[in-house]
Amino acid sequence: MSESRFMATREGYFPVEFRLREKLDPLRTVRHLVELVPAPPIELTIVDDSGAPLVGAELQYIGPDVRGSIMRVEPSNQQGNIAMRYPELGKLARYRVKHRVGEMEVSAKNWLNAHDDKKRSRPIEAVIQLR
Repeated sequence: MSESRFMATREGYFPVEFRLREKLDPLRTVRHLVELVPAPPIELTIVDDSGAPLVGAELQYIGPDVRGSIMRVEPSNQQGNIAMRYPELGKLARYRVKHRVGEMEVSAKNWLNAHDDKKRSRPIEAVIQLR
């Protein structure tokens, strides 16, 4: 029996992976009910090598491509903080952090792995040290 894997996603919600065990026919519509659960916001703190907050750091979404979406996030504030919604693709999302002191690529899984609790309401907090 063939099996097809899918993922239902939306920014601000936990992604839901599911499988359909029936053979899919391209001429037939298949419906599958999926409930998306709201995810807590994420608060990132961008710091330098010494741990001092970086003001004006930018976070750019770099992949994987989701219908050509562009995520816009305000630059880091005086405390080096960036607030954002839970990424549409969850742990698969990748970002580039840019600041005049340097830039680096980071994966959302670095700060989401410990936060799979769907009952969590407090923001997810993480620190990114830019080198």
